Amino acid sequence: MLGERFPRAGKLVELQAFDGGRWRTFAQPRAEAPAGRFRSSYRLRITSGPRTFRFRARVRVEPIWDYLLGASPVARVRVG
Repeated sequence: MLGERFPRAGKLVELQAFDGGRWRTFAQPRAEAPAGRFRSSYRLRITSGPRTFRFRARVRVEPIWDYLLGASPVARVRVG
């Protein structure tokens, strides 16, 4: 969304984790204008041993804003 007009009420962001072979949405916070920041948390399921989890943020199309569907780079988080 860099260089684009940021909605005054914020922009809906989907937070996703890769689980079971597909991306699953676990939260949909609104990024606050003008900085575009948001907060959320995710409770990892119980695992045995070290494991790497993949997360991303997606911006969906909203009828009142002309943004295309887009996703952030994948963030890998090592737990254990």
